[in-house]
Amino acid sequence: MHGQTKRARQPSNGRYSRAMRTSDAGILILLAAIWGGSYPLIRIAVLEIGPAPLVVARISIAATILLAATFVARIRPPFERWRALILVGSLNLAAPFVLVTVAELRVSATVAAIIVTTAPLFAAFGSAWLLAERVRGRQVIGALLGTFGVAVLVRFNPEPIDGVYLLSVGALLGAALCYGFGAVLTRRLFGATPPVALASGQQTVAALILLPTLLLDPPGPTMPSLAAIASVLGLAVFATSIAYLLYFPLIGRIGPTRALTVTLLVPFFGALWGWLLLGEPLTVATFAGLGLILGSIGLVSAVPRSAPAVRQPAV
Repeated sequence: MHGQTKRARQPSNGRYSRAMRTSDAGILILLAAIWGGSYPLIRIAVLEIGPAPLVVARISIAATILLAATFVARIRPPFERWRALILVGSLNLAAPFVLVTVAELRVSATVAAIIVTTAPLFAAFGSAWLLAERVRGRQVIGALLGTFGVAVLVRFNPEPIDGVYLLSVGALLGAALCYGFGAVLTRRLFGATPPVALASGQQTVAALILLPTLLLDPPGPTMPSLAAIASVLGLAVFATSIAYLLYFPLIGRIGPTRALTVTLLVPFFGALWGWLLLGEPLTVATFAGLGLILGSIGLVSAVPRSAPAVRQPAV
């Protein structure tokens, strides 16, 4: 129709438009900046509020916003499949959110952002296990390279290394494992579900799962500072709700492979925001570990083509 804005569509052969619009590239960079900024926001809030109150408040607010979005769009979340929803909600949200938040009591936001970037490595091997996809030599080399990158980042980072620090790094790797396997299971169990409906369903289920954690880690008696409150709202509104609503339509326009490049941009923004907001140092080890991990993701993500797209999680 004359005067109608052209949109990138998915042709009947399953391929996406070759040309990425400037607006889509801008959204991709914006998403990376938002998700990269979630790590210093977690660091700011968790030291004052505590892990459980932070995670529960963030997911509850996000669930409310996304449920409102599905109501406006007249889309119903798949609550009838509550068993499967609990599984993917636990892997994609509840467990990794807790692990990352607890880890950032000890680990810097910069290190956390880089380590969680290893999620596509776990997704590739999760596909091999759960979807019977063949593991290739490049994937094995990529996994070894990523492991070496994490070792370099941890060993030569200026933060003192002790038992708690190593456990925190393990928690971050556990979060990446959850994201990787969660992506595979989401593809397997909810491949035909509208993304916004699935996102709101997962957020709601995750909020209910995490409510009992407040008994173990209740909110403190004092009112949080404005910085902590702003961090929680930033995480819930921007890094979780708005990011979901931007990301899923983007996949529909440019395809999951191109959308996956956000994973490669997030750690750069995580390091940048950590330096700007928290004064965290950017060392040679930071860039060396980041480079090795990104190189490993490139090797692992190159094959197979059917591997699931793993977004950089809205941590």
